[in-house]
Amino acid sequence: TLSSSSASSDVYKRQAIMDAVTDKKIKRAFALIDEDNDGFLNQEQHALFLQVLGHNITPSEVANLPAKADLDRALVEHKSSMDNCTTAEDFKNTMELWDQDKTGHVEFKNLAAALKSFAGASEEDVVRMRKELKVEGDDFAYGGFVDVMRGVEFVDPKAVK
Repeated sequence: TLSSSSASSDVYKRQAIMDAVTDKKIKRAFALIDEDNDGFLNQEQHALFLQVLGHNITPSEVANLPAKADLDRALVEHKSSMDNCTTAEDFKNTMELWDQDKTGHVEFKNLAAALKSFAGASEEDVVRMRKELKVEGDDFAYGGFVDVMRGVEFVDPKAVK
């Protein structure tokens, strides 16, 4: 019928708009990380690009990234590993396993132990993360971090599959 055709058309239009917005944000992330504006990311920048898009990239995966990648190559890596992404809600749900009182805080040492055990993070990685997250003492306020993640999420990995 005409009305179902119109509704279907509206869905496609909304999806096209969302795709365009996502594409623009991904290109912007690439441009921000490409510090020398040469159109290429080195291996470290490429890893950061994937992390910004929600990927849980391991040191061995970083080692396998190309030494130099343009946007198209970086997008191939992004799309080929969508099963290894974490959304803000995924992260929040994981933190709430430790935060049974739902305070929005967990002990950083528990997060560090999990990162070492499950993600293969080194002590150096944990120290860097502590510094980047501005964790003082052993209190990690994950609630604020989840809010930041929500603000920068570029894609819903479940929607890309």
